[in-house]
Order: sequence, then structure tokens, then C-alpha cells
Amino acid sequence: MANWAFLSCTADRRTYPSYTGKPQYRAVLSAAWHLPVLWWAIFRPADLVLDRSARKAGDGDPVPAPVVPRSRVKQRLAEALSRVEKLYPKGGSLSRHADLLVAALERAPQQAKYVTLEHVETAAYFQPGEFQQVQADILAYMAGRKVRAIQMRLRPFTAVANERKFNLPDEVTEARFTKADRENLYGLLGQGAQKLAPWQELKPRPPHRSAKEQIQQQLIDAVRSDKLMRAKVMLEQGASPLALDKYRFNALEYAIMHGSDALVRLILEAAGQPPARPMCIAADKGSARALRLLLSAGGNPQAFATSVGYSRKEYALSYAATSDRNSQPKVKLLLDRGADVNARNEQGESCLTSCYEVPDAMRLMLPNSTKRNRQQTVDHLRNEITHAEEIGLPRRVKRLKKSLRLVERHEIEK
Repeated sequence: MANWAFLSCTADRRTYPSYTGKPQYRAVLSAAWHLPVLWWAIFRPADLVLDRSARKAGDGDPVPAPVVPRSRVKQRLAEALSRVEKLYPKGGSLSRHADLLVAALERAPQQAKYVTLEHVETAAYFQPGEFQQVQADILAYMAGRKVRAIQMRLRPFTAVANERKFNLPDEVTEARFTKADRENLYGLLGQGAQKLAPWQELKPRPPHRSAKEQIQQQLIDAVRSDKLMRAKVMLEQGASPLALDKYRFNALEYAIMHGSDALVRLILEAAGQPPARPMCIAADKGSARALRLLLSAGGNPQAFATSVGYSRKEYALSYAATSDRNSQPKVKLLLDRGADVNARNEQGESCLTSCYEVPDAMRLMLPNSTKRNRQQTVDHLRNEITHAEEIGLPRRVKRLKKSLRLVERHEIEK
């Protein structure tokens, strides 16, 4: 269960409105397992209130919370901003961050004239009286007083990296605004509680692309949209059919997965002999016609690579056998071109064994299999049947026994 804190608005000068107030006056911003640094900058020691609605921390002590008129938030942030920036010298200017925080609070109803910090769950993790002292020290620092070891005081609450700039999404390119940037930003400002905060709505700037990169991206877009003539124009302008995009796929692979036969043929003409991965993707995700085009262009029927969604390499024949699209025609195509059913992957599993749950594919492969390969498949099937029986999967048992009978019958006939 997360330890939550909230920056909330309320119509009255009261604490913990999320527990006691009307729904429309509740939390505007939230944070889990920390208290964002700029939240503290809104408050001063004189703002602490302990009223009858204050909740109690886990140790039983009342927990005072700061409350300030919403009209004073912008001024308070301006006064304390230089002190916060001094704490994080590599964080950069925080003036725009402060403006975004003000904008978030301005979204609350006009009747909610006060802002308060709800940190009762955070306080529960401290020893009796300890949280109140630390809170008083932090607020004193924000008021301009000297406080010894203020970094140590803030450390239990913060989730920011001292050596990292507080980037905003639209200040950097998409490639440079990382998960660490986002977590650092949330450590400074928090997140939206009931809807996205203004800084969560900012979009990363697209990275600058050269003319060549733009042409390359336009080719990818045309192929994914199955626009034949547009793709042809981009190829004529110098786009590469095998250059990878940011998702690590190329135009040929997209054509196999999304395009028409005419588009696959067009990309192949520009690409020449297809590499191993497009062959495996065609065997797995493509049509039988697309696979035939790749084989006619010189593709290796014994291609060994990863397909979409797989972490380990397999042979094109294994992908074709277990494909949910034109499986049997693709297996026949590869076998006719010389694919080896006895070839083993890095785990020592043969193409025949890998399709043990697809009897139709096994039937096509068995004539070309070795006795050793068939015995390995039989042993594997028996182990799988035993396991399926133990955990109570009767349909799978029936399917596996069908494959086992198929291999055993072939062995007898041979």
C-alpha cells in the first residue's frame, strides 16, 4: 500500500480536507512515498494549524498541517525559489516549475480559497514528535532562516536526484526526456490527483531530423499505411528499405506485417536479398505469398533470428509451424526450399520438437526427420502429457496425445 501525501484546496482554513471536506475541495496534487520539494516552499512556520479535524499519526500524536490562502501561493513560491534552487545547484532555474504549480492550484474551484498540505500518512512513519520538529525546520528554511543540515532534514521526504536537472518535457527532445527525468520532476512537483497536472500534459519536442532522416521516416509511414506510390517516391528519393526506425524495425519488416503483396515486392526490389530477421517475421506474421516473395528474392529458408515479440532466436521453419496465419502453406514452402527439420536452436530443441502442439505441421515435417529427432520429440511429448495431467488440463492432454500418436505411427510405418 502506498504512503500518500496530497496538496489540497479547501473553502475553510482547515486541515485534511480529503478526510473531512466536500469532494470538490479535495486533493489537487498527489505524491507517493515522498513530499515534493516545491510543496514545502508554499508554506511558513506561522501557517501550521492544529484543529479538531486534524488526523492522528500512527504514534497517536496530533499532526499539525500548514494552511495558506491560495492568493498568496505565487508570492510564497517567488520568495522561497532561490532557496530551493540553492539546495539543488544542478537542477537549473525553477521559475517555470513554480508557475506550473500555481497553474495546477488555480484549477481548483474558486470557493476553495485555502491550500493545505496533507501528510498524515508520512508522519506516521516517524517517531513521536520527530516529524513535527523536522517539518518546523523545513518551513523555517523556506521562510529565510538558517537551518543546520537542511539537506539531511529534507532527505527522508524527497525523491529527487541532486545531480540532475529538473527538465520539463517540452524543454528537451523525446529521446532525451527519460523515465529518470519524469521521476525527478514528480519529486519536485508531484502528480495530478484527480486529473493530470499541467506538467504532465506537456509533450516532449520531437527530435530534430535531417532531410535524410525525414525521408526515411516518411517511407516507414507510407509502408505502415500501405501507400504504394508514396513508398515508391520515398525510395526514389534515397530512403533505405533496411534502415531501422526508433522501434528497431525497417520498411521491409513493416511491409511484411502490414502491407500488400505489391508493397512487399516494391520494397524487396530496393532491398535485394532479404536478411534473416525479415524471413523469420514473414514465416511468423506474414502471409504465405509474402514468404514466397522473400524466398524468390534469395531469402534463406534456414534463416535463424528473432521475430516480433520473441526474445530468443528460432528458425523460420519453427515460426511457420506455430504461426496462426497460413501455417501449413508456409511450412510447405520452406520444406520445398530445403529447410532442415532437424536443425536445433540454442536450447537444443529441433524444429520438429518446437511444433509438438501442431499436428498438421508435424505431419509435414516427419518424413524429413531423423530417428534421434523423433525420439526427442516423443520424450518431450510424454513429459508434457504427464505435466498436463497433473495440473488437470484434459483438452491439452488430448491434443498432445494426438501429436504423440502421430509420431509413434510414423515410426512404426518407417
